[in-house]
Amino acid sequence: MLYVFAFAFVFLFLQVQSEDSVLLFVIAWTVTEIIRYSFYTFSLLNHLPYLIKWARYTLFIVLYPMGVSGELLTIYAALPFVRQAGLYSISLPNKYNFSFDYYAFLILIMISYIPIFPQLYYHMIHQRRKILSHTEEHKKLNSSCSSTPPETNFPMTKNAADFFSVPNAFPRK
Repeated sequence: MLYVFAFAFVFLFLQVQSEDSVLLFVIAWTVTEIIRYSFYTFSLLNHLPYLIKWARYTLFIVLYPMGVSGELLTIYAALPFVRQAGLYSISLPNKYNFSFDYYAFLILIMISYIPIFPQLYYHMIHQRRKILSHTEEHKKLNSSCSSTPPETNFPMTKNAADFFSVPNAFPRK
């Protein structure tokens, strides 16, 4: 959610574009998305290398705080410009008798990360423990069985067409 605000400020205010925090969150986002979509692609092909799985459930330990820090610092750097320009703010009087202060809204969003970030971060740590410990147990189990050839760890297909075939979700009548 916060990345929408951070990314918007980079394009709205030239002064914010030169902040180091922009580089921080762009690098974190880029590496995260490369890992995420590699994970999805290999999962769809039923051939997920352990390195990709490990990266997906481990590198967030550094990338997640790095990205959130970059986002928060970018928004913080943009706050004076938001206040000065009155960006997205609605003041009274108006025909709807409604006011909205985007500057205050951004501060509330930033403060909300105090309780939200630890919950999200520890959820990811729990997911990492669950997924990677299951993988480690599976590897130990397979290595202890010398009669099972290593090729049987992957789905067996008759030919390449079977491997890349997609079930027809909309059969013709």
